[in-house]
Amino acid sequence: MPASTKPARVAVISGAGGGIGRAIAAALHRDGARLALLDLEGAALEETRRELGATETDCLLLACDVTDAGAAARAIAQALAAFGQIDLLVNNAGRYQLNRLADPDAPAVYEQLYRINALAPLYLAHACREALVQSRGSIVNMASTEAFIAGSVSLGYTASKHAVAGLTKALATELAPAGIRVNAVAPGVVETPMVAHLTSQKRHAEKMLGRTPLGRFAQPAEIAAIVLFLASPAASYLTGAILPADGAYMLT
Repeated sequence: MPASTKPARVAVISGAGGGIGRAIAAALHRDGARLALLDLEGAALEETRRELGATETDCLLLACDVTDAGAAARAIAQALAAFGQIDLLVNNAGRYQLNRLADPDAPAVYEQLYRINALAPLYLAHACREALVQSRGSIVNMASTEAFIAGSVSLGYTASKHAVAGLTKALATELAPAGIRVNAVAPGVVETPMVAHLTSQKRHAEKMLGRTPLGRFAQPAEIAAIVLFLASPAASYLTGAILPADGAYMLT
């Protein structure tokens, strides 16, 4: 098929209703991709599509709970029905919450965080596998600095992001023979609504910035740029990588 008539690639992005997910959607839209955007809140997805200036033809909105394996599979089936292919899966949906073993609800919060941060990427990857085999596509997961280090008050988040790192490595080795690359980004603090309760606290923010050699927090667009690179031909020999984007926080 001539390059001029080849359909634009299709990217599935979870957690696309705001923050980093919306920035990733914007970056991929500018790059010419057609999008299947997933989020729990349909209204947030509508806002993302308006901000992108995308149309219903090139931007499909799928309100679903990605922690439900059946719902995740149905969403991917809808994306395939709409576009006929999937070239990229970005597992961005996630949640941060303070959580300690001493808390009365520690097991319940741990389970909730694990389901959204670690199980949802597995459910979506499983549902996309055959389509990615056909397209020889790629997966980009959202890890964290806490995939390498531990937070003393973030038990469930730390454990779930370690699981994302392990999932990335395991899938990279399993899917490489099919030509599918699997990588992850490990951001430090990114200025999004999800962590506004932390970055808005002057004492906490100053402590974090004091340990960050670049002296600032990341912007969502900066993380999106790394996702765009990992999903591009420029990263064609990169798989199983977990790239820190933390302003050198982990080096201090």
